[in-house]
Amino acid sequence: MNEIYKAPKSELTDKEIQSDSVSNKPKKKIWYQVFGLLALVTFSGVLIPSINGEQIRPESAISTPFWIGVFFAALWRYREKSGMLGFFLGVLAGILALTATVFFAGFLHR
Repeated sequence: MNEIYKAPKSELTDKEIQSDSVSNKPKKKIWYQVFGLLALVTFSGVLIPSINGEQIRPESAISTPFWIGVFFAALWRYREKSGMLGFFLGVLAGILALTATVFFAGFLHR
């Protein structure tokens, strides 16, 4: 009579049930397309003025790595990997793309 009642253990833990229900949701590809379009538009906001020999606007230079980072984060989450890792890799790719754009634009206009 002094024994504590223990409920039978289910085969799955609460965390596994929750992660299983999250992974079964259909993934909406429209968000990946929107983030990719934003990354492309902000990168073209840096690329086009560089090719024409104009000065790059500072807000374009800042937003390019950010939106490429958001796009990479979304892709990494789509692949069920770490979104933060994807964001940081995307920011690094955005900084490299920005640097390459300015570097090659310098060769066009010397």
